[in-house]
Amino acid sequence: MAQEVYCVAQTEGEARRNVEKVKVRGVAPDTVSVVTEPAHAEHLAHLEPNYFRSAVKGSVVGLIIGVFSGAATLVTIGLSIPSLFEAVLLLACSASGGILFGSLIGATGAFARNTYSTGRPF
Repeated sequence: MAQEVYCVAQTEGEARRNVEKVKVRGVAPDTVSVVTEPAHAEHLAHLEPNYFRSAVKGSVVGLIIGVFSGAATLVTIGLSIPSLFEAVLLLACSASGGILFGSLIGATGAFARNTYSTGRPF
């Protein structure tokens, strides 16, 4: 069961006291978000994952998988590759395909985490 604690405090000292009280009850400090203005508390209720960062992470994972896939294909083909250009082209195509596939998977939010843009975690 995930624990998330939100707190609105008027001063820095009040915020720290509230966080200490929550920590005593066994809640992890990284699950506590504190804001100093009530208007910011509305944003905490609407957490959204960062889809752009997720797409970038997916692209990197796809690049790595694509390069390994292309290298495995080259090893399987062996000496029947006529030139170095074709070998590099095969690696580049598999890498770019991996990037595209990974970014599509990442854009769905597969690598995303919820962000607290207005709160200050203590």
